[in-house]
Amino acid sequence: MSVLTICFGTCGVRFIHSFYSTIFNDNNIPDPIISKNVNKEYKHMSESNFFELKSNGFLEPRSVLIDIGNPNIGDALRQYNSCQWGFGQNALEFNFVEGSTNNWSYCYYIKGPEMFEDVCSRLKTEINKIDKIEYFLIILSPSGGCAGSACFILEKLKHDYPKISFILVLIMPYQSKDAIQNYNISFTINKLYNLTECIFLFENSVLHKVCQDGHSDAKVLFDDLNEIGSKQLISVFQPVENQTFPYFLSLVPNQKYKLLKLLSSPNYRKEYSSYESTPRWEAIVNQSIRSLNISPCVSSGNLVVYRGSTSNPINLNFAEKLNNITFSNSILEENKFLQLFQPRHFMGSKYLSVLSNNSTNVSVLNNVVKLASRAFSHKAFVHHYTQYNTNINDFKDVFSNVNQIIKDYYELE
Repeated sequence: MSVLTICFGTCGVRFIHSFYSTIFNDNNIPDPIISKNVNKEYKHMSESNFFELKSNGFLEPRSVLIDIGNPNIGDALRQYNSCQWGFGQNALEFNFVEGSTNNWSYCYYIKGPEMFEDVCSRLKTEINKIDKIEYFLIILSPSGGCAGSACFILEKLKHDYPKISFILVLIMPYQSKDAIQNYNISFTINKLYNLTECIFLFENSVLHKVCQDGHSDAKVLFDDLNEIGSKQLISVFQPVENQTFPYFLSLVPNQKYKLLKLLSSPNYRKEYSSYESTPRWEAIVNQSIRSLNISPCVSSGNLVVYRGSTSNPINLNFAEKLNNITFSNSILEENKFLQLFQPRHFMGSKYLSVLSNNSTNVSVLNNVVKLASRAFSHKAFVHHYTQYNTNINDFKDVFSNVNQIIKDYYELE
């Protein structure tokens, strides 16, 4: 089954380049602890999921990329193309707009309708190349104006493709008191929450801490954040023995609770990786346990994926070491901790991923909606939105709906 990605905005486009680059690199790092046939099968399965193989052996990602804010990003992506893989002409749809690129309402009501037919045409071209597709993987930052275009386009696509699941990846910006950023996030969450089957939530501030772990003086660039975030995401998308996509949807038994967060170990930046030795599984597991035990929470499901070992590390009793997690009364026993194993190393080393759906996942949304509501009470920048078909009641409805999502999670029992 193939994965078709749809990416919006400069943030989403840059993230997806790192995503495919990491997949390509992982597939082409042979693992000496497993047989050549297993390596070959893993690579073939991954490439057939994520790439179209051209007649000359070149790999093109199955992807449609949309941006309105950076007129040069298409040229930049083409420069990244290697002799073995790169984005094709059909993937790139850039419609530069000057002046209103950060206005969610303008992009939702004006630019979205203008762009939809072209985006839909490109999407159909990609879909027609695929034998079977069950879901779209959608990647964007909810803080920019292009998220407004994304909301319009995705609403229409959901109507046109009702049987295809929408898996959403939201890249949350660094927290800010900027009213427009917080308005945009609130409007985006309000529109997309009910359209999607699950939402992978990444926070730049959390990725930043991962990048600086043990190196507090290190300068962190957005490329570093994308590298860590895409590696974490790919670790639950690359092949796992005896499992098919999207197995992680078992963590969303109730559509009121669909926010998923990833935690992984070990994570080394490229410039430090040569100085680090891969720790034993016990150390990797214990590091993840410490991170999960930081805050008390109620969980509706967890997925643990182990990659890289000649012996199955599942017997390390991961779940028994958690003391700050309680489980929802409605959760099935097998979904409390679904543990999966892949003997092949990931990017050449052992790697542990924990995907969790729990009550702490809404804390970032809680901060955003509080700041947005406070700005709205002072009518800060509201006129930028009301000039494009958004009225005062729309703001109130958005805050009410997002607050309901937060309330549902905090009342999870």
